[in-house]
Amino acid sequence: MAEVEHRTVVVIGAGPAGTTCARRLAEANVDVLVLERREVVGHPAQCGECIPNWGEVTGTFAGLEDHAWLEETFDVPDRIKLHRLDGMRVFLPSGRHYSFKLDAYAGHRPQFDGHLADRAELAGAELRVGVALLRLQQQRKLGRELLVTSDGGRLTCDYLIDATGSLAHVGRLRHGKDPACRPADQVPTVYAQVRGNVPEMFDVFLGSVAPNGYAWIIPKGPDTANVGLGVRAGKLDGRLKDHLRTF
Repeated sequence: MAEVEHRTVVVIGAGPAGTTCARRLAEANVDVLVLERREVVGHPAQCGECIPNWGEVTGTFAGLEDHAWLEETFDVPDRIKLHRLDGMRVFLPSGRHYSFKLDAYAGHRPQFDGHLADRAELAGAELRVGVALLRLQQQRKLGRELLVTSDGGRLTCDYLIDATGSLAHVGRLRHGKDPACRPADQVPTVYAQVRGNVPEMFDVFLGSVAPNGYAWIIPKGPDTANVGLGVRAGKLDGRLKDHLRTF
């Protein structure tokens, strides 16, 4: 049996939130370990790949202008920015739509996530890929939780951060089928990259093509776009992929 390894902070998930959190902790000389179940950070992409620029962030959320470290997070290499997005249209089921200005870009999400992970490691955080958190065990002798991982590891930590987003992986391991950790309003999504005549703007469709959900078209170039949709859990009639093909 593997010896128990102790870390000050363990972060579950190497998405943007997890690696940015790890970078900030490492910059403050805190011992931090990030566990990522996928073999490659950011792959496969978990979203439609629309990434806001700093101007969009500060225009949406007040009081962030003076957070230089956060601004640096949005300063990424040009190779990640595939196509500028200056506008967005939201279509209602009635067919009526509203247009908005947008300061964002269609990005290469695996490279974006990988870039943030590299910055975390450069700051001193440790990243382990291909390692999933399997279960949490209460250990009376240790006086804390024992983290059991897919590589046979056994860890304890002072602080455990769940950065798995809506998956709420840590909460689900702790509480099982507790509705508080399995919210009914989750929206499973699926998307594909397609070629053809694509719109110039980021288009979102509410309800019509995805009942109880939404669909989107995000241009990634003159003839390429990410097309996807999401439907609220429990409200789906048929398979998501079939709805996507119809869309």
